[in-house]
Amino acid sequence: LCCCEYVDRRGERNHLAACCCDCEELDEGCDRWLSCRSLPPGALERIADTVADRCRVPWFAGAVKINVSLVPPLLLLPVFLHVAALHFLLGLVVLTSLPAVVLWYYYLTHRRKERTLFFLSLGLFSLGYMYYVFLQEVVPRGRVGYSQVALLTCGLILMLAALSRAKKDPGYLPISAGDSKPSLQAFSSKNVRGSSNGLHGAAASGHSVNGETEGYSRVLTEEREGVKRDWCAKCQLVRPARAGHCRLCGRCVRRLDHHCVW
Repeated sequence: LCCCEYVDRRGERNHLAACCCDCEELDEGCDRWLSCRSLPPGALERIADTVADRCRVPWFAGAVKINVSLVPPLLLLPVFLHVAALHFLLGLVVLTSLPAVVLWYYYLTHRRKERTLFFLSLGLFSLGYMYYVFLQEVVPRGRVGYSQVALLTCGLILMLAALSRAKKDPGYLPISAGDSKPSLQAFSSKNVRGSSNGLHGAAASGHSVNGETEGYSRVLTEEREGVKRDWCAKCQLVRPARAGHCRLCGRCVRRLDHHCVW
């Protein structure tokens, strides 16, 4: 592939110059909209998938796909802030409507259970834009020393380093490789069997040792119920305390909390 070619979602070789060609779904949608007819089910999703697949930039080994959720914060954030700086009423309208729009987008993506880089890019672009405004507007006009600029720059670098560390492995539980995955019956039978002497042998033979057979059988029942409760059928493993299966990652996490939208 040259720098402007790519393989589209249908597996065909395509070119960036042909991004506005072969748009049957978009043409049909426009025709139906002009003729006041309803769109077929799934038409908007197919148009959005086609647009997202064709948003690419030239690269050495072929055009690289751009995540569409990165574009709105990059373009709209400086525009909104410049508009808000023109007048007090404009700033009031922008600063009150922006959280409502962000909250609406969050509920939209959360309901569809989609992954998005919108909030991460919004936070990073906001941080970078504030640093740019500080260097361009505050430093030349205010009494800001070099030590303060260096301190703020070090804080910015440390914040980005902490973010990169937070984006790494959140503590995935290891999955056994191959077909030798343990089963729930194996764990249950392993807890029930034990040794042939002591309380284990007494519980298996039905004899009482100091009247503790009934209590020990109750302990075994509680252990089996605990294994069933902590068993993950998708990952085929017994989860420790506070662990849980993440539906977005598709893995069991050691200390399951939540996905921060930022």
